Amino acid sequence: MKIWGIIGIIAALVTIFVFFTGFENINQFFISVKSFFHRNLIVKMPNQIIEDHIGIKGAIIGQSTKEEILQNFGKEYEEIIHNKYSVEMNYSDLGISFFYGYKDPFKTIFSIRLEYPFQGETLRGIKLGESRAQEVIDKYGQKNWTTSQSGNTWYLSYPGIEFHVEKDGTLPTDLNFDAIYLHKLIKVIVIK
Repeated sequence: MKIWGIIGIIAALVTIFVFFTGFENINQFFISVKSFFHRNLIVKMPNQIIEDHIGIKGAIIGQSTKEEILQNFGKEYEEIIHNKYSVEMNYSDLGISFFYGYKDPFKTIFSIRLEYPFQGETLRGIKLGESRAQEVIDKYGQKNWTTSQSGNTWYLSYPGIEFHVEKDGTLPTDLNFDAIYLHKLIKVIVIK
């Protein structure tokens, strides 16, 4: 008998909350509650698993869509269009950006960018903001450094994942990159 009283009280509180918060229906309410708990209890936990080619908890490359990202991470993001090629869903408070094709009717996520304040580690033990480029080369193998003209990072690209370090704009470009950049911390990880 007590259990039904507790259930009744919970149902009444949910109904009152939904009424006063302006949610159109109970499904919208539960999606908001799910995204709140996902954002605050799962994503913000330290040492999230970062999987090459796959993604992170709540987002899978090539499978998750914009709608699923909204359900799992909420609607508090900035949408950035990149030259009519891709759309970025930037959750700066989480340190996560999701990318889907500008013309993709399904809006399927093809890349995830992770940076501070996101806290995570790859299955090979590379920790965002803690590991250095030398550790990446030790665990993933030697690669050539890459950048773009407008980019503010140099990165090492491997199948399914990239590791970025801050670009030092004061250095000439003809110096030995390994000598300069191997000691730098990994500031960005991109899953692709």
